[in-house]
Amino acid sequence: MTSELQRVSVSTGADASTTVVIERNFDVSPEVLWGALTEPEQLKLWAPHTADRVLDSFGPATLVMLADGNGDDQEVLIEVLVVKPPHLLKYTWGVDVLRWEITADVTPDGLEALLGDVNPAGGDDEGTGSVLVLRHTLGDVSMVSAVAAGWQLCFDVLETVLAGHPEAPKRGANALEYGWAELNERFADELGVKPSVVFPPE
Repeated sequence: MTSELQRVSVSTGADASTTVVIERNFDVSPEVLWGALTEPEQLKLWAPHTADRVLDSFGPATLVMLADGNGDDQEVLIEVLVVKPPHLLKYTWGVDVLRWEITADVTPDGLEALLGDVNPAGGDDEGTGSVLVLRHTLGDVSMVSAVAAGWQLCFDVLETVLAGHPEAPKRGANALEYGWAELNERFADELGVKPSVVFPPE
């Protein structure tokens, strides 16, 4: 769903891999957003998973896929490949690879805060907001619309968490209660792919 808030596209790599690219603006600093992506206590508030450690160093880790009472939680072994706080995090996720890129928001308002009279010396990006780009490379190309729909719901919750009034997480089978099926169809149409089949038809 393309909007001022969130932009979604699909790219094909030189190795024929398929990547869902989601770009979204958040009204917090890169440092705050980095914590939401890496710290287990924050992840469980909005993401489909939590982790057995802070994702701020290389090497293996375990993600726990949270079912929120609708089935059993599932463990997924991952490998953290790249860590450059607070701007770049990359790790495997089963057969998928997730690359998270965070930059300070450089919209005209953001530039004014960085370079204008507020801070003539520049360098302090506090309060300018952040741009998050998630590049989710798929092991199963049939999952394009499902991934786009799932992250849309998760990022909607992350927005409320960062604003200090968190909504309930929208993940796993419980995502169906929050319009996942409709988002799955809409993203499939927008991105020109077949709708993903994740949940059994009712």
